[in-house]
Amino acid sequence: MALLFFDGFENQLTSRWSISGAGTTTGRFGGGKALDMDTGTVSGTDIADTAPFSIAAGGTIIVGHAVYVRSITRNPQRILACLGSGSVMWELQANANGVLRFVGGQFNVVTGAVLTQDTWHYVEVKVQMTEVNGFAQVRVDGVEVINTGLGDPITTAEREATQIRLQSTQGWDDFRDDVYVCDGLGGINDDFLGDVYVKQVLPSGQGNHADGIGSDGNSIDNYLLVDEATADTDDWVALAQNGDMESYTIPALDTGEVPIGVRIASLNGFGDQSQEITHF
Repeated sequence: MALLFFDGFENQLTSRWSISGAGTTTGRFGGGKALDMDTGTVSGTDIADTAPFSIAAGGTIIVGHAVYVRSITRNPQRILACLGSGSVMWELQANANGVLRFVGGQFNVVTGAVLTQDTWHYVEVKVQMTEVNGFAQVRVDGVEVINTGLGDPITTAEREATQIRLQSTQGWDDFRDDVYVCDGLGGINDDFLGDVYVKQVLPSGQGNHADGIGSDGNSIDNYLLVDEATADTDDWVALAQNGDMESYTIPALDTGEVPIGVRIASLNGFGDQSQEITHF
């Protein structure tokens, strides 16, 4: 499979999300950040759309993310959707009793109560987007709760998946965290990733190369200018010419944390993402 997208909301870089209404709060493991989708009890919709990707018609899309429901006052609610050219191809809904519903194409399938209020759950959806032998599977905390069987899971004429939408509408108050999107290509690990933790690791020391010139006018301990947990454009490091190199030491992951994808991002002087390298 290919890991097309993943994020933990540590830095809401403008090229990674299109967000309306939502803010951030403390992440699900007590550090970092999570998306805060609190729409209130009367009106409003919070939306977070991923940066565009492409999964061709007939392909497989696998999506996972953590959900923490604080309150639900209206049924049902769309919490997750797959978009094709802006139209909803399929969606996952939830109601006040913690019941999930997959809606797409010829399918409208519900679970029992699987979401508990004031608890983090990891919700994953896998959809094979073919017209005849397509299907949808939903897992919560690693346990399958929906399996539609074979049929057409796509509602729209558009069958190329291009974005994932997180949504909270009118009466939902919830947090989201640790999102991933995969396709089914490659023949290896073409399945759910399970509960994924997207962790931001910041520079902790200067590496073997320090050709960059910092905003303080020197090349000493440049890592101190780029080690903020929240992106800061008041200080920076720049390379003046081709061939210049800059490197930093990075702390090791905690015991038991196994990397499945790595993203290295840099910001330009306006605080926008200028380059991003993703490896899976």
